Amino acid sequence: MGTTLTAVQGDDSVQICFVVAIEGYQYLLTDYRTPSALFTSSTGWHGTEWSSALGGLSMQGVLFESKITPWDNRIMGNDVQFSVMDADGDDTFGKAVFKRGAGDETVLTASLNCSSTSNIAVKDTTNFASSGAAYIGCEQIAYTGKTSTTLTGISRGKYSPFSTKDGSRIGRTHTLNTKMGTVPVPIKITDEPRVWMGKWVGIWMHRVVGGVLDTKANAVLVHAGKIEHFQDSSNGNTVVGVKGLLNVISESTIFYDGWKARVKKAYTSGMTSG
Repeated sequence: MGTTLTAVQGDDSVQICFVVAIEGYQYLLTDYRTPSALFTSSTGWHGTEWSSALGGLSMQGVLFESKITPWDNRIMGNDVQFSVMDADGDDTFGKAVFKRGAGDETVLTASLNCSSTSNIAVKDTTNFASSGAAYIGCEQIAYTGKTSTTLTGISRGKYSPFSTKDGSRIGRTHTLNTKMGTVPVPIKITDEPRVWMGKWVGIWMHRVVGGVLDTKANAVLVHAGKIEHFQDSSNGNTVVGVKGLLNVISESTIFYDGWKARVKKAYTSGMTSG
C-alpha cells in the first residue's frame, strides 16, 4: 500500500487530510470530515497517546517550503498559519487557547530537569485533584497521587508531538532562579493550561483511501515548529501562527552565560611619575 509520500509522488488524485498535534494538548486538530476516524483500529493515530480529535481545521493558503539563498549559508524554513473553527458547538479549542488565568495554581519549590520523574515539590496542593494533569509552562505532566506539598507518580511530557531518539516523550527543564543579587521569579504550576506561546507543533499529512487514513508512521510530517502567535479572527475562528523549526533554531541562543571571571586580588607598590 506504500506511504502517504510515495502515493502523493506517484498519483495526482490522492485524497489527503491534515492532522495537527500541539504539545501538552489532549486533542488533535484535523480537517477530516469525521475526526473520530483518526482512531480506527490500525489506522491513523490509533495506538498513540491521543484518543480524541477536534474538527474545523483549515490549512487553506498554507505553503510548506524550505529555501536556500545563494549568499546565505543557512537553510531557512517557512512559518505557517492555520485556523480552527468551532466545529463542536462549544468552541473547545478557542476557549482553551484564550483561558489565560485558567484553573488553580501553586509554585515549584525545587527545580525540575527535563527527564526527571521524581516527585514534584510544590508549595501547596490543596486545590489540586488527587490525580490528573498539571501544567508548567508549555508542558503537561500527569500525576497519580499527591501529598500536601508534592505531586507523585509522575509522567513527563504528556502529548508531546515529538520524541527523543529512544522514543521517550520530550519534557521541559524548569529551573528556579537562585542567583545571588537577582529577584527570584516563581514558577507556576497549574491544573489547566495557561501557556500556549512556544508550544511545539507538528503537522502531518495523511492519505485517505476508502475512508481509511494512513497510519501516523506512514503519514508525512510536513511542518514542525513552535507557536509564535494566536488570535481570534473576525469570523470567530482561532488563528495560530507557527514558526518553522529551522527558523526557531537559527534564532536560538545555544550557550548563554557559560563562563564567568573575577579579577584576582593583588597588591601593588606605590607608583611615582618621573
